[in-house]
Amino acid sequence: MFTAILLGALAAPSPAPSAEITPPRTHEVVIEHAGDLGLRDKLIGSMDLWFDAGDFLVGAADRGLVRTLRERKIVVIELSALQRGEGLFLYDARAFEAPGPPSARPLYRHGRQVLAATPPSAVTPQVGLLGPVAIERRAIQPQRPLAVDQPAAGGAKAVRATDPRIQAMVDQVSKAQIESTNASLAANFSRNSTVPSYIDAARDQLIAQLQGYGLSPTTQFFSSNHGDNVLVEIPGARLPNEWVVMGAHYDSINSSGSGSPAPGADDNASGSAAIMELARVLPGGGPYERSLRFIWFAGEEYGLHGSAANAASSKAAGQDIVGMLNMDMCAYREAGDVRDCDWATNNTSGALTAFCDATAAAYVANWASTSGTLTAGSSDHASYTAEGYPAVFPFEDLSQYCPYIHSSNDSYPQATNDFDLSQMITRGVLASAAVLADPLDLEILHTPLSDTQTDPGPYDVVCQVNSLTAATVSAVDLHYTGDGGQNWYSTAMSGAGNTYTGQIPGYGSPVSIQYYITATDSQGGYEVLPEGADSGAPPFEFMVGVRTEIYFDDFEGGGAGGWTHGQVATQDDWQKGAPQGQSGDPGSAWSGSQCWGNDLGPSGWNGAYQNNVNNWLRSPVVDCSAASNVHLDFRRWLTVEAGVYDQAQVKVNGQVVWQNATGQDHVDGSWTKFTLDVSTIAAGNSSVQVEYRLLSDGGVVFGGWNLDDFGLISLDPISTSCPTPVVYCTAKLNSQMCMPAIGFSGEPSVTSPSPFDISASEIINNKNGILFYGFAPNNLPFQGGTLCVLPPTKRTPVQNSGGNPPPNDCSGTFSYDFNALIQSGTDPGLVLAAQVFAQYWFRDPGDLSGFGTGLTDALEFEICP
Repeated sequence: MFTAILLGALAAPSPAPSAEITPPRTHEVVIEHAGDLGLRDKLIGSMDLWFDAGDFLVGAADRGLVRTLRERKIVVIELSALQRGEGLFLYDARAFEAPGPPSARPLYRHGRQVLAATPPSAVTPQVGLLGPVAIERRAIQPQRPLAVDQPAAGGAKAVRATDPRIQAMVDQVSKAQIESTNASLAANFSRNSTVPSYIDAARDQLIAQLQGYGLSPTTQFFSSNHGDNVLVEIPGARLPNEWVVMGAHYDSINSSGSGSPAPGADDNASGSAAIMELARVLPGGGPYERSLRFIWFAGEEYGLHGSAANAASSKAAGQDIVGMLNMDMCAYREAGDVRDCDWATNNTSGALTAFCDATAAAYVANWASTSGTLTAGSSDHASYTAEGYPAVFPFEDLSQYCPYIHSSNDSYPQATNDFDLSQMITRGVLASAAVLADPLDLEILHTPLSDTQTDPGPYDVVCQVNSLTAATVSAVDLHYTGDGGQNWYSTAMSGAGNTYTGQIPGYGSPVSIQYYITATDSQGGYEVLPEGADSGAPPFEFMVGVRTEIYFDDFEGGGAGGWTHGQVATQDDWQKGAPQGQSGDPGSAWSGSQCWGNDLGPSGWNGAYQNNVNNWLRSPVVDCSAASNVHLDFRRWLTVEAGVYDQAQVKVNGQVVWQNATGQDHVDGSWTKFTLDVSTIAAGNSSVQVEYRLLSDGGVVFGGWNLDDFGLISLDPISTSCPTPVVYCTAKLNSQMCMPAIGFSGEPSVTSPSPFDISASEIINNKNGILFYGFAPNNLPFQGGTLCVLPPTKRTPVQNSGGNPPPNDCSGTFSYDFNALIQSGTDPGLVLAAQVFAQYWFRDPGDLSGFGTGLTDALEFEICP
């Protein structure tokens, strides 16, 4: 466990807003987030923050930002100015017990943590959990979004029903295996990474054990002063550049010097043995969608050197690490202490920690956990956090950890007295890693439906689903919406061999229809296509309507192409070019190589918009005078704070037609198709201009707008003829010797404001009745008459036939506007092109057949655009 140096190849500070603007003077501050890791993650990357201490952050802010944060009820402590030659250091409060560190001037205390100003020359480097840690003035990198499927309340991630394949692997984790590896590593005199004979022997020991498992380990050289990292990598089958990293340092140290015994049983043969057990078990559960990396670091005890090198090389190679799970000290428990996993909150991802804890609880019997802070130290997870990768750190006990570390007494079995604890934590880490890597149970192959200008629906969706395990495909479901996602419907797809077919009903036109496919197998395996579409990632989408392009720009041409931009206040950061993936921006354009955006992150920029800005990007003026139905159509990647603070707006001719929601941050995790009907402003208008505007307050900031493939299109209804409804079947003669008759006026429609009235005449007066309907005809005896609609049927509300006062006669009538039902969306079967069959049933006390009921004939009709 290393504590003496804060590491990380960290992001450069935000640039000055523009050449003519002088940034306001900033000074050191502490921001308390009281364990609100969601708030912490929002603040990181949105302002100049240097250090995450667990419950508070250290950084710089100007007076205006301090005022804004306090207005949001965020505690900000302004630190006294540092004197010349002083640096900021974080200490464990126990270091201030007499006589205390020399020349250390305390500035802030939080529990067992003390922030102090100290001349660096006066700090005696210490190795161990007591620190101190030097706080460098370089901004912490914001983390990539968490890559798991199902979001839950509060921004955490929910765990899908347990996967039997993963459960089987969890159950394979062997306490005896972990203990055996631990004892073997601790039998070394030392594993000091600066002494080649020590560290190389331990390296070779790891390699031999991995080869015995049939794996092919490699080494990573990173420094002539330290030993090598040892790696095993298993490529992902579907997303090979997305990585799940499991790591532990295998070096050890004795504070008395490199010549002293350093068995390092708990620190960190215990974590190394746990990762070895993961490497033994996890490969057998593949293939996985994402790639796996097991890594044993050298040089941790001298400054996280091995992990820093690996994290930096991953970043340089463009590898997307979706989660780093670090294991460092997991086999010691104080007498009487609860056996639980302690999650460190500092230098870790709150979302990933919550996900791993929930996953472990789902898969590991008797799982118990808590969370807290490392008072001053850190471990290899911090190297990945520094590069913007989500990381977690499960630990034995943050306040009662092994007292023998960094001494000859950190030996087996004295310092590793609870391998039940180690087994529990290892099982939790294995379950989390396996869910993140996602065992590839099923394969869904499908050619997405294309836009159509002629087909009003319904639309056949065909896919092939193959099981990649011994399990069988148990269900394939189609999920669709035609109202922008307000109402999603699901239907089981029918299978023939490995081919499955489902149908999306017609929704009229013009309309955008979205859909995705899910499949499950007999062992609980689950896949979705497109990836993540069941939890917010973009689904498949196609347009229905006659599309005419009025204006289009993919931004690939030279110059601005007629687009203009400027500022009302503070800064104009609109740029055209290649986005650089900073501050939540995309790593590339949607199409081609260029897009427009706020601060695309080129050299000297950080990708984020600034505080207190009001700026805009405007399209050329477009002539829409010949179009009667105009839609705005573009690709968007937008990250912006909740609209109560920052506003991202789309305007057409000065009118706001879209703005981000007020109550929650808007964070696109991928390029998203955006289509909006702007006909009320643009149709028939010869001078149409679209504007994208960004307004921010003095608080946190995000990446802002990124725009590509902009278009104004005319999207008109598909021309179709509507069949005339047909009366069929035979009515039942009523008690007054009248033949009830069904009728209609108007046209059934998914869009028309005009009613489609289904009526009935020659009905017994002042009696209740209902209109019932279904989706197939029938002709069977029923209550003395004929049932003309095939069950199952659905009924409309009860009506009264009215008519003359008693006695009974045939003056009663019914009427029901069926278009109101169609357009309410309450019945997913009532969609464009659906065939509907309807019939009236009513009370008839004098019914000659003795049933006391009457029946009309029936009406067949097709729902039209």
